Amino acid sequence: MNKHAFISYSMEDREMFILSSIAKYLKESKYYVYTGIDIQVGSNWEFAIAHEIKRCDLFIGIASHNGIKSQWVLKEWELAQIHKRTSIFLIERGVDINPDFLLNNLVILFDRNNPNTSLLQLQQIVAQARENQKKNSQNLIIGGLIGMAIVKLLTDE
Repeated sequence: MNKHAFISYSMEDREMFILSSIAKYLKESKYYVYTGIDIQVGSNWEFAIAHEIKRCDLFIGIASHNGIKSQWVLKEWELAQIHKRTSIFLIERGVDINPDFLLNNLVILFDRNNPNTSLLQLQQIVAQARENQKKNSQNLIIGGLIGMAIVKLLTDE
């Protein structure tokens, strides 16, 4: 089963190279990528977005010069935090951000004209998160097997 990623951005930035690069990388990494363009006409936008954020495994917010002005990008970030989603915030160089936000969140700075370094950072973070999840799953399986073996030993006596 694919993991779900939600990318939050300003609609004015939908043609931005970093956005398409992130979406491409995540799709290649077996993520279903939700960018908001999937909402059907006539749907309740706010409900659909909240639902997708609640079920996503990875939330990526993009604070470009347009995105930081968008009430939706910040609102979606807050929803991701409420639902305890793994969240990464990409901030365009030159965008004024509260220093406390930079200290308390996973942030990657990006340059719109040269996003490659930032994309590599994102790829490393996603790969590390997947590796950690894989290890946690293996530990649960091994722990479960050990627990079953102990129960078996105790019940055989």
